[in-house]
Amino acid sequence: MKITATLNIANQSFSGVKKHVEHDKKINHSNKSIDYEKTQLNQTKEILNSDDLNQIKKERYQDQFEKYNASQKKSRHISKMFKNVNEFVKSKEKTNSFDKTGVATFGNKQNQDELLDGKSPDEIKNILIAESKGMAEYADHFNERHQFIKVARYTTNVDESTPHIHMQMIPLGKTANGKPSMSLNAALKAEYQYQTGSSITDTRKALSWFREQEDNALVSSVSKELGKDYSLTRTNEHVQDFDAYKKIKERLDDKTEENKRQAKILKFHETEMAKSKVRAIEFIAQHQPTHKVPISAKVQEPHEVQTAQGFKEHKMTSASYLFQSAMEIVQKYAKMTVEKIKKWEKSLQDRQKQLDKREKEIAQREKNLKQVEKSLNERQTRLNEYEKGVDQYKEKLVGKAVEIGNFEQAKKTNNTSMSSLSKLAKDKLGPLTEIYNEQQRSRESAERYANQLKKREQEREMEEYRRQQERGGR
Repeated sequence: MKITATLNIANQSFSGVKKHVEHDKKINHSNKSIDYEKTQLNQTKEILNSDDLNQIKKERYQDQFEKYNASQKKSRHISKMFKNVNEFVKSKEKTNSFDKTGVATFGNKQNQDELLDGKSPDEIKNILIAESKGMAEYADHFNERHQFIKVARYTTNVDESTPHIHMQMIPLGKTANGKPSMSLNAALKAEYQYQTGSSITDTRKALSWFREQEDNALVSSVSKELGKDYSLTRTNEHVQDFDAYKKIKERLDDKTEENKRQAKILKFHETEMAKSKVRAIEFIAQHQPTHKVPISAKVQEPHEVQTAQGFKEHKMTSASYLFQSAMEIVQKYAKMTVEKIKKWEKSLQDRQKQLDKREKEIAQREKNLKQVEKSLNERQTRLNEYEKGVDQYKEKLVGKAVEIGNFEQAKKTNNTSMSSLSKLAKDKLGPLTEIYNEQQRSRESAERYANQLKKREQEREMEEYRRQQERGGR
């Protein structure tokens, strides 16, 4: 019996269709022909886990990753360095994804309808189980048949109109220069040369050769489980009956432009985030050069951010941690600034109190000085009055001497000082002499007090000058 079988490989990462091919009910599938009662008959298996894939990336791209980072470090483009090999590989997936999506179809809708026609529910279930098992066996032995293309994961689908299997495929070819390549064509050429011993340049012929082998292997594996004697035949149908893959691919193609737009937006935000992280690290290095990241699985012995290694370790941390660290530094300096301002305010308040006190003291001194000046003026007035009285008494004595004709005495009295005059008229001038002596003592005391006031006035002027100097300094 003749039957068709077709393997198609798309340059589309398997992660984009993984949930769809596993027919998760929570997802709104574009293919409405899925019979969810039969979904339990599908098989999913992980042949190469994430650690295996990471190891493949490390073995193939570690040297390129290290050379690239060394080059960026040498040219001081620290921000362009990658954290690890996975990040480096992701950056290279612009035209080729690291993994591909492969779909192998057994027969078509007409073949399946004929196979299930007239069968009981149990018989149909057994047939579907056999088909699922046969396709799983086909995928399980894929890696044994090939050296440069590997299957990492697969899911069989027997709950649709045509049985098929989805596979995550990893191409392991190389470029003409011998560098690791993600291209399926490079892997097919390498596989062809490995198995035939001959090189090939026509990628279409290499693909045709590869599909011929795999299509026959699929037919053989499923036929064995079904107990049928199927042989491969070629038609022009190819995958026209492969509903699920076709619709998923159409859906993905419809979103190509939107995905590109979203990718650009995402790239822009990633670039801005990377710049923001670098600015945050530079801020931390400027204000807290001894800052270190926490100990983690990635960083066992953290270095200070001021060192090249420490800068690199900070770039490996999350943006939220860096921003939080920068904010803590800002808050610390803000607190210190507030404390300094409070100290300055207190110092200004203390100085103001001192100035207020000095102004009060000066005002009190001025008040005291005015009182002293008033007292001095009063004493001076009394002294003037006394001197006037003395002069009048002297004139009286002279007048009396003239009256009695004692001109010599009058002349002598007029030219005599008060002390001499008091001796001549002791009886009459006795009380006056005491008054005079008291006034003399008062005058001497007043002169001394005036000198003191003058000295205090000079001191007050000097104090006022210093106060003005202090105000000018502020």
